[in-house]
Amino acid sequence: MEENRRKHIRVSYCYDAKIRSSDTDWEEVDVIDLSAGGLKFYIGNNIKIGEELWFKLEAPAADDEDDNPQVVVRGKIVRTEQSDSLFGCGVRYEYGVMFAEDRDTDGLTAILRTCVQ
Repeated sequence: MEENRRKHIRVSYCYDAKIRSSDTDWEEVDVIDLSAGGLKFYIGNNIKIGEELWFKLEAPAADDEDDNPQVVVRGKIVRTEQSDSLFGCGVRYEYGVMFAEDRDTDGLTAILRTCVQ
């Protein structure tokens, strides 16, 4: 039996997500799961391993808030696989430059907690 080499537990993600590279606009993608260390998403075009992307993740709004909290993180493609007409991409967050703003650290933690509940 193959040993699981993952450092972080993955959780299903069921909210809006967008990606962009340094030379593209935001594009919606289907994020399948995420963890404290990375995420997996599907997209219609192949992305090269090693490419750096920004991810905008959205969580449900709290009862007393009007807007859904958003978290922006930076990551690098570490794996790709083709499934029918879509490409699955594995991403590792780039720590040290991971969050666009300091508050996003707490936002990612809130998103992970929401997905686990």
